[in-house]
Amino acid sequence: MANAISASPTSTDPGRIGVAVIDQDGKRPVQISAQFAVAADSSTRFQIVVSDLTDATEEVALFFCGPIRDGLDLEEVNQGPLVLSQAPNSPARYDSVLGDRSECSYTTSRLEPGHQTIVVGQSRYSFLARTGANVLYTVPGVRTVLTREDLGGETMAPLDPASTVSITMAGLPNDLQIAAAVPQLPDSGLPSWSYEVGGQPRVPGEYRVMGHLVTVENRAQATVFFAGAFVGISGAAVLWLIEILVTGALGGRPRGEPADRWEQTKERPPPRS
Repeated sequence: MANAISASPTSTDPGRIGVAVIDQDGKRPVQISAQFAVAADSSTRFQIVVSDLTDATEEVALFFCGPIRDGLDLEEVNQGPLVLSQAPNSPARYDSVLGDRSECSYTTSRLEPGHQTIVVGQSRYSFLARTGANVLYTVPGVRTVLTREDLGGETMAPLDPASTVSITMAGLPNDLQIAAAVPQLPDSGLPSWSYEVGGQPRVPGEYRVMGHLVTVENRAQATVFFAGAFVGISGAAVLWLIEILVTGALGGRPRGEPADRWEQTKERPPPRS
């Protein structure tokens, strides 16, 4: 029924996120958790946590490519604001993971005591596309670079293949009825996916959840119902009015009007003197 009320929304490529380790051989796996707040339709909020329980990783590089870097502000919760710089070209200007490097910005962040860095960000790009009750949420995946590269005088390396990444869509409306997801939802049915980066470049570049908002759909259906009822009542009233006018012109009485009541309202001749 929702499709009959509104068409399916479409969204653009959300962009790409990449993570690499600085001045390391990349032989120590890290854990990456990316959480995207998708409820707002005017901006993007997200949090990326990189953890290394072995304390072998001291610094990481974070790449943001494509639309997600539009108006992007980043802050490390323990270190303060992070500075974004234009990403240098890789051995090739374009690669299968981050795409065109001219569309990429990057920053670096140190892993504080506790063996992790927590980066929060906000972008003008919206994860939400909406048409009536139908909604589409799209967030970028998290990958790593393909090879060791120079990065501002330092060397960055790909993540160890055993490193894990989890992607979560947070803040979905309570009345959202999910119709489809790409990749498909895990067995839990929740919009949260986990994988090892060793599978790239086949790991997902983006995640999509499609569905409709039940409350909005019910409201739209109620509006259609009452509008139809109003039209029906108005049509009946018009027919009733026409019937009264025509009957009055012909000197008769409307259907359903009691005869004695109708007779009382007719003009009577004056009494004879």
